[in-house]
Amino acid sequence: MKKGTKKIVSGIISMVLAVVMVVTMLPTGSFSVAADDLGIDIELNSYQINGTSGEQGTIKPVVKYGATVITHIVSVSYTSTDSDIISVDSDGAYILKKEGTAVIKVAAEYEVAGGSSSSVVTLNGTQSIAVTVKKPAGTLNVTPSSGELLVGESLKISPVEICDEMDTATVVRSYSSSREDVATVDNNGTVAAVAPGKAVITVKSEFEDTYGNSHMYTKDVDITVAKPEISLVGGLEQTVEITEDNPNPIVTFKANTSNTNDTVVYTLTPNDATKAELGENSITFHEPGMYTLTATLPTGNVSASIIYKVVKVEKQTPKPTITSSAKEVEINLSETDSFNLKSILTSSEPVIDYDISSPKAQITNDIISFSEVGYYTVKASVSNTAGSANTTIIFHVTDTTKKDSGTISINGADSFSLSEVGATVKAEVSVTEYSISDVSWESNNTKVAGVTNGIITANGEGTAIITATIPNGQYVTFTVNVKVSSLEIELNQPVSSIEVVSGEYYSENLKKYISFKNNNGDVNKDLAWRSSDESIVQVVDGYVLGKNPGIAVVIAYTADGYSVSFPVTVIGKPELSASVTEYTVDMKDVNAIAGFGIDLSSVISLKNSNEVITYETSNNTILDVNNSGFVTFKNVGIAYVTAKAGNEKITFTFHVIDTTVPEPIRIVYTTNAEKSFDMVLGQEPKDLIPSISLVQDGVLSAPEVNSENVKWSSDNEKVATVVNGMVTPVSGGKAVITATTKDGYFVTFSVNVLVKPTVAFGFNKAEVVEGTAVDVAVKIAPEYANVTYEVELDGQTADTSTYMLAENGDSITFTPLVNGNFIVKAKVTADGTSFSKTAELSVKSLKDVDSITFTENNKILYTGDSFDLSSLVLWNGGTSEPYNTDITWTSANEEVVSVDKAGIIKAKKAGMTVIYAQSYNNKRAKITIEVLQQLENIILSKDSISLWEGESDDIEITPVPADADYEKVEYSSEDDSIATVDASGEIKAISGGKTNVVVTAKYTDKNGNQATIVRKVKVLVKASVKSVEIRTVSTDSPDTIYSKKIGDKVQLKAVITPVNAYDKKVLWSAEDDGIATVDANGIVTTKGKGTTYIYAKCTSDGYGMDGNGTPAVGMIKIIVGGDEYSLNITPERSIVYPGEQIKFDADLLPENAVEGKVTWSADSSDISLDSKGYATVSPDASAGLITVTATMKLVDGDEYKAEALVYVKTPVKTIEFEKSSMNLYIYEDVNLSPVFNGGTTVPSDTNINWSVKDSSILSVDSYGKVYAKKLGSTWVYATAYNGKRAEIFINVIAAPKSIKLSRHGITCYSGERKNISYTFNPDYTTQKAVTWTSTNKDVAYYDTASKKIVAVSGGTCYITVTANDTHFGNVSDRVKVVVKQRTTGIEISKSKLTKKVGNMFKLSATVKPSNAYNKAIYWTSSNVAVASVDEFGIVTCHKKGKATITALTTDGYGAKCKLTVKKGKTKIKYGVTNVNGLYIRKSPSLQGVQLGQYNAGVSVTIVGKVGEWYKIKYKSGYAYLRSAYVTVLTSTGSSYKGNKSNAVVSSTTGIYTGVGTGFNTEAPKGTRVLVVNKVGNYYKIKYGTNALGTGYVAVNSVSLDSGFKYGIATPSKKITKKKVSSTPNVTLFRTARVLCKTAIYSNARGTGRKLGIVSRNTRLVLNSQKINGYYQVVFSNGVIGYVKGSKIKKLKSLVKRNVNKTNTFIRYNK
Repeated sequence: MKKGTKKIVSGIISMVLAVVMVVTMLPTGSFSVAADDLGIDIELNSYQINGTSGEQGTIKPVVKYGATVITHIVSVSYTSTDSDIISVDSDGAYILKKEGTAVIKVAAEYEVAGGSSSSVVTLNGTQSIAVTVKKPAGTLNVTPSSGELLVGESLKISPVEICDEMDTATVVRSYSSSREDVATVDNNGTVAAVAPGKAVITVKSEFEDTYGNSHMYTKDVDITVAKPEISLVGGLEQTVEITEDNPNPIVTFKANTSNTNDTVVYTLTPNDATKAELGENSITFHEPGMYTLTATLPTGNVSASIIYKVVKVEKQTPKPTITSSAKEVEINLSETDSFNLKSILTSSEPVIDYDISSPKAQITNDIISFSEVGYYTVKASVSNTAGSANTTIIFHVTDTTKKDSGTISINGADSFSLSEVGATVKAEVSVTEYSISDVSWESNNTKVAGVTNGIITANGEGTAIITATIPNGQYVTFTVNVKVSSLEIELNQPVSSIEVVSGEYYSENLKKYISFKNNNGDVNKDLAWRSSDESIVQVVDGYVLGKNPGIAVVIAYTADGYSVSFPVTVIGKPELSASVTEYTVDMKDVNAIAGFGIDLSSVISLKNSNEVITYETSNNTILDVNNSGFVTFKNVGIAYVTAKAGNEKITFTFHVIDTTVPEPIRIVYTTNAEKSFDMVLGQEPKDLIPSISLVQDGVLSAPEVNSENVKWSSDNEKVATVVNGMVTPVSGGKAVITATTKDGYFVTFSVNVLVKPTVAFGFNKAEVVEGTAVDVAVKIAPEYANVTYEVELDGQTADTSTYMLAENGDSITFTPLVNGNFIVKAKVTADGTSFSKTAELSVKSLKDVDSITFTENNKILYTGDSFDLSSLVLWNGGTSEPYNTDITWTSANEEVVSVDKAGIIKAKKAGMTVIYAQSYNNKRAKITIEVLQQLENIILSKDSISLWEGESDDIEITPVPADADYEKVEYSSEDDSIATVDASGEIKAISGGKTNVVVTAKYTDKNGNQATIVRKVKVLVKASVKSVEIRTVSTDSPDTIYSKKIGDKVQLKAVITPVNAYDKKVLWSAEDDGIATVDANGIVTTKGKGTTYIYAKCTSDGYGMDGNGTPAVGMIKIIVGGDEYSLNITPERSIVYPGEQIKFDADLLPENAVEGKVTWSADSSDISLDSKGYATVSPDASAGLITVTATMKLVDGDEYKAEALVYVKTPVKTIEFEKSSMNLYIYEDVNLSPVFNGGTTVPSDTNINWSVKDSSILSVDSYGKVYAKKLGSTWVYATAYNGKRAEIFINVIAAPKSIKLSRHGITCYSGERKNISYTFNPDYTTQKAVTWTSTNKDVAYYDTASKKIVAVSGGTCYITVTANDTHFGNVSDRVKVVVKQRTTGIEISKSKLTKKVGNMFKLSATVKPSNAYNKAIYWTSSNVAVASVDEFGIVTCHKKGKATITALTTDGYGAKCKLTVKKGKTKIKYGVTNVNGLYIRKSPSLQGVQLGQYNAGVSVTIVGKVGEWYKIKYKSGYAYLRSAYVTVLTSTGSSYKGNKSNAVVSSTTGIYTGVGTGFNTEAPKGTRVLVVNKVGNYYKIKYGTNALGTGYVAVNSVSLDSGFKYGIATPSKKITKKKVSSTPNVTLFRTARVLCKTAIYSNARGTGRKLGIVSRNTRLVLNSQKINGYYQVVFSNGVIGYVKGSKIKKLKSLVKRNVNKTNTFIRYNK
């Protein structure tokens, strides 16, 4: 028991006794103790509490004092150090709560009386309880635990938490995906399948229980996502025919999906039930057209489509025909002017349409009439519903009565080739007696090319003849070939069926087999690839990967629709395995059991291969193995047997022991032995003796390791040798070192010798000639290192079509086929390290000159410049450099440009001429040289100009030098308000003032930089005087001057209008000098009484108010009255508009006169006057003068009158333009003129203030001329004097000058849609509306909705796009569309056959439809060991079994024939060839690959026949010969009876096919022959066995029998059967040396195309006898040509191959 805090005072026994006594004496529950003993004990049932949250219990303490249990009147308390973990009440009841540890303290108190009766003693005790609380156990369950989805599908993960007292309100769940690219999961646990693959969804749940414990659990859900699959049965495209018998054809369809429960949604486009009705699983077609059925899986959004091409098939009408018996007809106008066309035409149709090239001839009722000499082309055409046909006739019309000496000849090339529609070229002619303008030009086919003044323009693909004719009828012609290049591809070499192992890539990239016909494409950029079945074969950029065994077609295609196909057979990867590879054999068993051995074939398994397994032993003194794999044993030791099948092999280890001998010595590894280790070549030997120990009789290391007890061996001494345990590395590789005891026990060590790989070429750099093979020594170390070669050409990876590279062990043969700089890089790899070395070959092309051109068509020089034209010369189109590059240079005009012998030209004076470069063989090129004179200065015709307003004058410039070239001259005015200048330099005076006109000449200097020269012209604009008004200086008034006395002086001034008038001088004068005079300064002096006028007359050179010479004169009235009365009216002159008002005043002079009453009147009712002198002009007043009169009547009855003049003007009531808006083309102008007053009246003031809202878009001058500066829209305003305004909205637009399509040639398949776009020139064109037309919408048309060209059916048409805006005339472009019919299927002649072994037969297949563009068929066999098939469908049965023969189209359609081959016996025949030079072919076709040649007399073994071909045994396989050239023998080898003879070969000799030529075979001494004739020093003989051969032998090598007669056999003598075979062991070919450089021709007549040239001393192998004086030669690149016999010398040496070792001639023309 654990004690409380009790204190015991040792030795005070009496106190204890006293206490006991007290207890017995006191009442229950109280007692008294001594003060020194105050402790009590607390005992507990447990001092630890361990439990789970939620558990409850009660603490039950026992309180003791010493051994006495206190049972009453005790105070006990309980406290918890952490009430969150455990709580306890006052009764000791507790509850376990949160996970953790705490302590419960239990305390007890008891009070007793002390030693005296009045004192109290408190007894105390405490105890502790350790508490450990665990949280409730929980778990997380999820459903489902895993899932499989298709892309696009989803599933819900449902988690369930299990835990006692879980607080559900605190649950927090989260989800995550290990691969969100495969599957995602949201916060609700919904998983969405994204892409195929595998992902793990992790569910995490966190919560608390009611006690506050935190819980966290995770669970993983494995998700597998697969791609949904859907396909439609029937391929990609089908053709459906509507016929009279079946007007509404019905097709059925079916979709295969990866899940049969998938819902498939079908849609048909177009969705028009009147054209086609979509049923549940069928479509009913009503109208022709292109329809697309799409089957879609909504889950995963995958779909498949079939295109149905529905065509209406009409009854066929034969196509029309028309032919002409004459292509050219000569007509002499002196004899006739007409010709009956039907006299030479034959037509299937009654009506013939004609098209003639010139209006100078007419055709009426098939009669053509001519009016002028010339060259005419007539096209005669016929047509019907099936098509059309035409023929062309050329008429050359002359007139012999009009003979003159004029001639015409071609100056330059007479033929041209153009490669793009719109391309141009100039045809050059020279004439005498006439000028070039007299030449008339005609084209016989304007659809191909047109001609204008000798400029030929390509219009379309084809050939046209251009004729240039002079008036006397003489003419010359030019040939124009237009070929629009398209990306057409082809195979550059035959490609048989490609075989690839599943899981591996094909060894070569298929790009190497593809060429572009026009050399205008790049196999790395312009090819796309697809596989007919990607589950079998995948193709990426030409690399083929086998996926699963089967057959598929790989297709390479271009954007133009051209394609080539490769059939690919995928076979399983060969697997060679064995269930047991190590054996221990006891010689005891070998000796005891007869025939004892081990059959390895019983444990070997070979999969996916028909290879024969071979076996070989490493030590035949220990064991032997036969061809079947049966192993027999001879002696004790270790040996290995290797089984091989192709590249696969397995090694078996045999330990041969003998247990009959005494206890053997065994061998074991030591504890620290290295059983395998690496060594580096060159390091010190390694001692293996410390790694082994010998054991005998159970004693370790009893026998000594020495040469007597242990024999050491290496299985590969080329890698490592071992002597007495010392291993020495020899070369890189692996070897097994074996230590064998004399009793046959052994251990092995594996050593890996590492070698740093090296490679070295025989040279680093060399120069060679194109087509020449170069043998390069290559030294590689170690020998087992892997070496690869990379070739670069001019810094880029070389295409394999540019070279040939053959590996020959320790050398390579490299043949460059093009010129350039080749770098051959050899990379060796061994033991994880690599090393590279390069060799450089500079390749020159030594070819004849086929063409010479310039890289530029023209060149611009400045006077004094020089240039080397030889730098622009391009030989043979840039494909090769000729061996003779001599050029003769000439200039058509030496005064403009001179040229020296080296091609250096010098520009002498401005002008244009042609420089010709002519090769040694008269090939000629020309380049146009334009010589420019750089501008140095400009001289203006005037430095200053003086003009009156409205006048114009021109500025002319003179360039310095006079022939200097400049681009343009620009004119501008520094102040357009004074004077303007237009683009031609015309200056127009606008308003008086001074300004400058700036003249800027722009030109390009010699360095190509833009430069300018600026000059200025001073412009003075003189404003003429419009009016003169005289006013008094004192009053500034023009009113009448009243003077009361003689001698008054009045200062006048002349007010000139306009204020900027050029000359303001006036001449003053008085009408009556007796009344008043005026001096030159305008001072008036009164002289006498009366009325007169003072004048001021303008003297500005006669320019007056109207500018026509009428002087501008001002006047003022003066009255000199003294005391006389006079009436004065003001104003005297007024100008008003209708509706305006004037105030008149009348004053009586002199000033002191007594005025009377004034009355007012006017001579027109258009003015009304009131009594106060207010005059109102009627709003309807007419323009004109009105006189207003003031009359004053005095009291004495006198009346005085005064008059004033009023001029009424016509107002501007309205001003407007005829239209509210208009379009104006950019950089063009228009003169605007508004209409006043609706056109009814002309205002007196028609001055207009012109303005524009946005001057950046338009400008307008003071005359209303509007110029469009940039694109946009704005307002132009015309404002009259009274603010009335006309406005017009002008939109500045840009018209197309040309339109260009993005493509000018499209080749595609029916049903395809091709993108096409177009661009305008200028690119800122705003008028972009276009119209599309097709020459044949049944072939193709442009769909405006999709903006694509739709290919409808097979044929050719042109589609034209034309701009609707014709501001610059007809603007159009066109594209040629060639539509090919797609393949829709294939049918095979037999779907099921049974044949016998040895049978050969031909299968045929038909590609559907009949008009399919590509009808190529590829044949494959599923089991070539049973039956093989060649490219022509020839099937050969090899052994019993089953095979499927498949015919494939290039589009992947296939048809199969299931073939069963039964046992059979091959019938063998024998024959002999009966002609020389008979080709041996790989397949039974003239297109079959040539394997060799037989001459006459060669015996052959015939194993079958296919059509006209015999299948024969050839070398280790089979080949084919034309049966017509083989004589079948009636006897066979088994029935050999021998042939008669009459001579015997006396010494071993050659048998020749000719007299001493064509060595065929060798006849040993003793061979019996039949001599039939003698030719010179040779006997003609028959030799051989059944298949007799014919040949020639030297006379001195044959002994004749006695009684010899030609052709008569000696009795009882037969041709020796075993001495010689008529089938030669080897055919030898003569060699020759080239005597001088000579040509290789394409035929044996010397008239064919030159293939190339061989150099002097070239060694040739001759492949034929002399043919027409020529010998046939075969080159290593497959080219066959002919060399003239006189150019070679035959050599005595013979070779076994008829093909020259290298391509020794200069690259031939393709």
